Amino acid sequence: MFFHECPRCGDASFEVLPTHSHCLSCFYSPEYEDMYDHMKRDYFHLPPFERDRS
Repeated sequence: MFFHECPRCGDASFEVLPTHSHCLSCFYSPEYEDMYDHMKRDYFHLPPFERDRS
């Protein structure tokens, strides 16, 4: 088992396996990054009714 530096958090806990790779500290996985990208974008945005109140 070899650990590398995580591209997201920089910790030396990025495990590279034959089937996938993941970080044990921040749970980053390059295989799933694109799948959840749209969810991260929508999660941090305010809904339209909240934007109109300011």
